[in-house]
Amino acid sequence: MHEKIKGIHRVKSRPLADGTVHFYYYTHRGGSKFWTAINRPAPDPMPAKMVAAYRKTINDEKATRRTIRQAQGTIDALITDYKESNDYLTAAKDTRRMKLSAFDQIADAFGPDEITVFTDPQMRGDVKAWHRRMRSTPRQADIVLGELITLLNFAIDEGKITAHVCNKIKRLYVPTDHADEIIEPEIFERMIAEAGFPFVLVLHFAYHFGLRRKDLAELPIGADKGDTLETTTSKSRGRRQVILPITRQSRVILDRAHAVRKSLTETIHAENPKAPEPATLLVNSRGRAWTPDGIGTNYDKLAKKVGVDRRLHDFRGNAITHFCRAGFSDEEIAEFAGWSKDNITKIRRKYVSKRNIVSAAIARLERADR
Repeated sequence: MHEKIKGIHRVKSRPLADGTVHFYYYTHRGGSKFWTAINRPAPDPMPAKMVAAYRKTINDEKATRRTIRQAQGTIDALITDYKESNDYLTAAKDTRRMKLSAFDQIADAFGPDEITVFTDPQMRGDVKAWHRRMRSTPRQADIVLGELITLLNFAIDEGKITAHVCNKIKRLYVPTDHADEIIEPEIFERMIAEAGFPFVLVLHFAYHFGLRRKDLAELPIGADKGDTLETTTSKSRGRRQVILPITRQSRVILDRAHAVRKSLTETIHAENPKAPEPATLLVNSRGRAWTPDGIGTNYDKLAKKVGVDRRLHDFRGNAITHFCRAGFSDEEIAEFAGWSKDNITKIRRKYVSKRNIVSAAIARLERADR
């Protein structure tokens, strides 16, 4: 039995070396190949075997399209779509890196699942159980959960779903407010004694200027203006400028950093004249600019070695005390450093004013004993 089917696309090949010619048949122009005839075209209408091959290929194409449509409704596909969105593309580099790490964990857990399952109330329990399984690292667990919610909110905005059941899941991480804390002088001295060279300079800069890890790594050589240290902050994506006064103590540290940078880069250039000169003030032992991760890794190792459960970020409180004792008001520090006036006031009351009161009391007692 022969059958005539419209829309089939036929392509004739060039003759091979032995003169053989192939006729290739496709379900439609741009479609899948389902039949090959040799040396002469297939009969028209098509024979039964050719019709069966055509129908099987058509069904396979439909199944493939169905699979693609289904895949487009999965969490894996949603992650792909989100990474092409303006929200993701305009995010800071560090934020995108954090999101990608979270997306990997989300894809491992839910990648093949359809987005619509997150509209089912029972799915809330599954998400909470998944979240709890990450409780050994509560802060990271909350970040990953937050990114899942970001993806689902994006799905709502794109019209893929109308709601989801993951909002208001209780977080695992209980933050500790370090805003009014400092690194105690005795702890700082222990860290300085154990810190490797030239990482010790990074610690001094954090201690005296209160710069964040990324700002320390990217501090340009031209930031030193003589009386002030001027740079932009990574937290504001480079839009906020900070102008930090250079005290006598911090000038010593700055001069030391310039000398170390010069010495290390000269040594590197002597070995490799083509080595690029770093544009940063702080350099590592290879004469290259620090990376934020490099600073973080060195600090974590040092803190573990010394037995200190404090963050590099906590050095910001020490910088505030230095500026307070140098005579700057809370308003002035908030203005030039870009910090919260309330936190500055708390630190002044807790560490500077209290110490001044005690010092004054001791002085009165000494005078009374004379």
